[in-house]
Amino acid sequence: MVNLQKRKEEVIKNIEQQGLLTEELKNDILKQNKLQRVEDLYRPFKQKKKTRATEAKRKGLEPLAIWMKARKHEVSIEEKAQQFINEEVQSVEDAIKGAQDIIAEQISDNPKYRTKILKDMYHQGVLTTSKKKNAEDEKGIFEMYYAY
Repeated sequence: MVNLQKRKEEVIKNIEQQGLLTEELKNDILKQNKLQRVEDLYRPFKQKKKTRATEAKRKGLEPLAIWMKARKHEVSIEEKAQQFINEEVQSVEDAIKGAQDIIAEQISDNPKYRTKILKDMYHQGVLTTSKKKNAEDEKGIFEMYYAY
């Protein structure tokens, strides 16, 4: 519990330093009793490493992602994506893929979606394992997992 409380304080401090802490967010962080939930709430505010989504944003594809999420399409996605082609975005497919990466990151950073997805995966997910073609397991220690 000490680690949880300490992490809550660190998260609140970090978000506050970014100037993005709201009273609602602070209260939400403080009421959590699991470290993972605190981390889920902090995730959108963490400094991200270079991801496909951050690269797509740098290339100016965020407006396309916003437009795609709005679902009010007066033109096809391909036609809209055409407007974003430039030296860095060389095809309609690249523009669409970049916008999809942005949307995927937004969904994965949303604590409500993360909780729902994790619950669904836990209850309905299927784990499949198989042995690699040239994997070494001379003693057969992991044989029971080859086709589980």
